[in-house]
Amino acid sequence: MQKDVDDLHGISQPSASRSITGVSAAIACVARNYISLPQSNLKKIMQDFGEVANISNVVGCVDGTQIPHACHLHINDEIR
Repeated sequence: MQKDVDDLHGISQPSASRSITGVSAAIACVARNYISLPQSNLKKIMQDFGEVANISNVVGCVDGTQIPHACHLHINDEIR
């Protein structure tokens, strides 16, 4: 993936790595505000997911699709 970023956007792999690390850390800081797991019926959810995806003991996943988005941060903005 980092090589793709280099090819598509012309930034080096080390720069891509630093950016990915920073974005991942920022997401982790706010994840509890936006990501939640089911609080009940976990066994049923795992069973249903297993039937659909043929993977056991899983309650959900992220498909890895890259969603285009507009950046609303300016160079001097802080990420909180």
